[in-house]
Amino acid sequence: MKAKLIIVCLGILVLIFVYWGVKRLRGGGDSSSDSELEIEAIDVKKTERSVSGKSGNKEDLLDEKESSLLSVNKKSLGELNSNLESGENQNKSDSPFYKLAVEGVKLLSEGKFELGIEKLNEVLQKDPNNEIALEGLGLYYLEEGKSAEKALPFFQKLVENNPNNPVAINELTFVLEESGGLEKVESYLKEMVEKNPHSANLLTSYAHTLTRQGRLEDAIPHLENAANTSITGGDKESATYAMEDLANLYLETSNMPEAVKNFRRIMGLKQQMLQETRQKNNDRADLINEKEDDLLSTRLDLAHALILDNNCDEAQTVLSEIDARLRNDPGVNALIKESSEKCKGGNWP
Repeated sequence: MKAKLIIVCLGILVLIFVYWGVKRLRGGGDSSSDSELEIEAIDVKKTERSVSGKSGNKEDLLDEKESSLLSVNKKSLGELNSNLESGENQNKSDSPFYKLAVEGVKLLSEGKFELGIEKLNEVLQKDPNNEIALEGLGLYYLEEGKSAEKALPFFQKLVENNPNNPVAINELTFVLEESGGLEKVESYLKEMVEKNPHSANLLTSYAHTLTRQGRLEDAIPHLENAANTSITGGDKESATYAMEDLANLYLETSNMPEAVKNFRRIMGLKQQMLQETRQKNNDRADLINEKEDDLLSTRLDLAHALILDNNCDEAQTVLSEIDARLRNDPGVNALIKESSEKCKGGNWP
């Protein structure tokens, strides 16, 4: 009897041991020390990210380009309908088929596909270049028809009609990739860039496609052209986007002088944009603060690039100016530490 009792007790102890072992493997139990280490590692990553604003390696850069591009491309019928209802496309409302096209998109977003398709086809019969109808049908075939091939001609026509339309280019890029991969995207965008060499958005999209294939050096001249084209056309915002991509590529290819040069160019444009915002929207503190924060972010990028370029004196000057405004900011402090270590000292206030 005692022997049986001992065996039962041992069996229970084994079960308890196995239970707690499984629980710990699944993340349960008392694992506070492991959790603390994991949290600390994550925080360090976040600090490094906020300091440089960049990924620090080519693989992460490519992932960022891919996720950024796809998040822009995946527009839905519901989003298009919401944009139309909010009046985003009011500039097209003078078209005699505007209301009919909006109606068609609304029907599609509500799941009334036959009626919606009928209305949008009616619009295209009378107005073959109607952007709302083209986009609506393209999104329908992509979402509900699950056919990138059927969606493709609608987005192609959108871009051919307006080669500088960023939304249409993004949607087309996504559809091309769905139907034929990055090689198909590259082939099409290369042809479109040759036909429209002054389309900053086409140039930028083409550069992104090359970047996602790891061809950073090939992407650089197209971003240079996109930035210069935007400046010539007076589009400062698009120019800053192209220059930021360009500066990041120069960082990734270890061309620090060019990275510094482009961050300086970006700062100059953002200072102009901030001044214009103050003049036109003096009562909009939110817009002004947004522009100021954007400029400050570029200052941090510039400081980081200067450190990597061994331009210690200017890096410390820029960081001192930022530190005077953002006392005890973790990102700024980390950059100051990096600068001090790399430049062997430095007097900080």
